[in-house]
Amino acid sequence: MKAYLQIVLLAIFIFGINGVDVCGEASITNPDEDICRVYPTPENYTHCCYFELNDMGGCQAITDDQYENIKRYKNFLKQKYESVKIKCSGEFLTYSLFALLALLF
Repeated sequence: MKAYLQIVLLAIFIFGINGVDVCGEASITNPDEDICRVYPTPENYTHCCYFELNDMGGCQAITDDQYENIKRYKNFLKQKYESVKIKCSGEFLTYSLFALLALLF
């Protein structure tokens, strides 16, 4: 039973690495707030957040500096957009990471 579980978790890990889009790509259509946290970020970005700018929403990658100064970043965006909402989740673990941890323990 344990070997079967490890094989299933390994398959989830492999498909999780190859089948996930990158945060902010155009192929992600109509995401909700919770789905953004599972997408990996492109190089030089650390967080994937849900942005709602003038009633248009989507996932967008931001840097660590933007994340740490999120209020200033919102104020900067309010100069261009009337309505700005950003929701960043503190949990950035994917199913593939859970599978890797399960295989190790």
